[in-house]
Amino acid sequence: MMFVTMDGTRGSYPVPNKSTNRYGGNTTSCHVWKENATTGQKVAIGIDTGTGAISRGDKMIKDYLAKRHNLCFTILYSHLHPDHTQGFPFFAPVYFPSANLHFVGMETLEQNIGDVLEGIMQPPTFPIEINDMKSKKTFHVVEDGQSFVVLWTGEPVFDDKYVESQVAFKVKTMKAYAASHPQQGAMYYRITDPETGNSFCTIWDNESHQGGDVRVIAFAEGCTLMAHDTMYTDEEYSNRKIPVQGFGHSTYSMAINNAYQAGAKKLLCMHYNPKHSDEFLDDYKNSVDAISAMSKPENALEVLPVIFSVEGEIYEV
Repeated sequence: MMFVTMDGTRGSYPVPNKSTNRYGGNTTSCHVWKENATTGQKVAIGIDTGTGAISRGDKMIKDYLAKRHNLCFTILYSHLHPDHTQGFPFFAPVYFPSANLHFVGMETLEQNIGDVLEGIMQPPTFPIEINDMKSKKTFHVVEDGQSFVVLWTGEPVFDDKYVESQVAFKVKTMKAYAASHPQQGAMYYRITDPETGNSFCTIWDNESHQGGDVRVIAFAEGCTLMAHDTMYTDEEYSNRKIPVQGFGHSTYSMAINNAYQAGAKKLLCMHYNPKHSDEFLDDYKNSVDAISAMSKPENALEVLPVIFSVEGEIYEV
């Protein structure tokens, strides 16, 4: 059985304070994990390293020191904006010589993930450099439509040289191309549990289209859980005084539309607007439930369950 833990639920910039502490104030990061029923062995894939990844890294070190987990870990990157990378220099496993970390994502402006992460730690703007991190770090470039696997050891394999029984997760990619944000597009991932066939789709930093994003709908078809960017309300998106169209983010209605058309079993809202407090999100839930009910297609058997993600919560896939 596969699970998702949201380590950071905000977009743009962190806002950890008393008005956001229930849904979470850290920026985008999550991890997908499972446990071997026979051996008790755990394996996980991280997705992005916003500030939410910091507490995740601390927990990994505690488990490692208690001999409950090794330090071989794969991290997938959607893209390399600060709210998806700013936790990297403070992700504790990167400082352990015994850690074997694999970073996976697209090439951006002829730079791979390693080039970009090294750049954000260059003096004089950061006190240490990436070479001061003692872990073994491997950077992998993936393309649109590529498939690969992650083994129970935590290592990714990009060819067919593996045994099926060694596979913990199967991963497929989709690169979204945008004219605005992010300028070089973003990578979405479909992570499947080979034991159950259930899958988790990551769709964030996505600005959907009128009538739905056809490529996203095809990519996420039949998924068990879709995590989708919900940065704006419909009112904010259509506001002429403070225009946000073209900023590369979706509304709750867009997310619901894509999830319905993809036949997703559940929708997980995330990448919250940092200006949306816990109280605001509590109040807006009723509106979202109404949107889901009104948007239900005639051929849908039931109203789409819409979940507001909470930092630290675990969701079964």
